[in-house]
Amino acid sequence: YHGDGIPIKDDVMQYLSYMGVGYIRTDWHYKEFSDSTGAYAVTPAESIPEDLGKYKIKTMPIFIPKDIKGSVFWKIPKEYEIAVKWMEEAAKALNGRVEAVEMYNEIDLHDTPEGITNLYKRIYPILKKAGPDIEYVGLAYARKEYSWLKKFLDAGGGDYMDKFSVHHYDYKTS
Repeated sequence: YHGDGIPIKDDVMQYLSYMGVGYIRTDWHYKEFSDSTGAYAVTPAESIPEDLGKYKIKTMPIFIPKDIKGSVFWKIPKEYEIAVKWMEEAAKALNGRVEAVEMYNEIDLHDTPEGITNLYKRIYPILKKAGPDIEYVGLAYARKEYSWLKKFLDAGGGDYMDKFSVHHYDYKTS
């Protein structure tokens, strides 16, 4: 699925299924799942877990609370409240329908290890309460070196997620 909720063609999905693909990450942008007041709204993209299920492929939604590239919603109190409420409602709707949700994409590029630890410390308990059967995946780590990750883990950030993911980009220096 593309970030705008448009499904990939059936023949491609069937091919991916034959290849043994088990999961597909899907961007869930706030703008696609909220109405003009900022309230969580049901959209056709909520059928994604069931649509992929017919190919025996599971989905892992990525919560992307803001539409402004590089936005640090957690540093703006009003934006933070709106984003957390949206993620909470989405977690409730997805509980029992997906196994895992990623909490933002490549978040390490947007703040310090301490800043992200504090963010996860605030949102993880809210999401766990809203969707207790979901595993929450953090970071989507995108740096080529691991000093940021070490600082994040030393600050206790690993306590506020169930798993974390790493993006293995083709860095020539790694």
